[in-house]
Amino acid sequence: LVGGIYVLQGYMAKLVEASLIDGLARLILLFFVIGWAVSRSFKTGLAMAVSISVVPIIVLGAIGLIQIPFDVIAAPAINIAIAMGIDAMIHMLQYQRRVQIECRSVSVSWEKVRAHLWKPVINAILVITFGFGIFFFSQFPPTQRFGAIIVVGVIFSGLSALFLFPWTASMIKKKY
Repeated sequence: LVGGIYVLQGYMAKLVEASLIDGLARLILLFFVIGWAVSRSFKTGLAMAVSISVVPIIVLGAIGLIQIPFDVIAAPAINIAIAMGIDAMIHMLQYQRRVQIECRSVSVSWEKVRAHLWKPVINAILVITFGFGIFFFSQFPPTQRFGAIIVVGVIFSGLSALFLFPWTASMIKKKY
């Protein structure tokens, strides 16, 4: 009764935080299962989960450091961004399974995958970035933040798919 609307806003912020953490954890677990199913390898599924986990850590960490307000409208943006990175990773996994048959080295097969799929991944990043970049022209700040988080997240997701995922997958396969 004393705090009024501020108490409700604080409660809603706690709910958004809990939902975001729980939702991201479940989503990353789902992506691990998908990676495991597509690659038929526990280690590669783990590499996919680790590689995509970096994206929300970086993006949400940067939002916290810069102290950008994070609200109900902007919260789902990171889920959309990492879904785009997972799409690229699934295509890379499928192609890597085909290439692995003719290559003896895991790292060489991932280099071939990256050389073959970098243009489609970059094109997808550009299309999605320009598409969601339209939200920058909104007059409503939460919508602007939503677009900005998706744009930054998709860029990091694509780079994670192209560079971090192949490196992680080849390192895990070499060491274990």
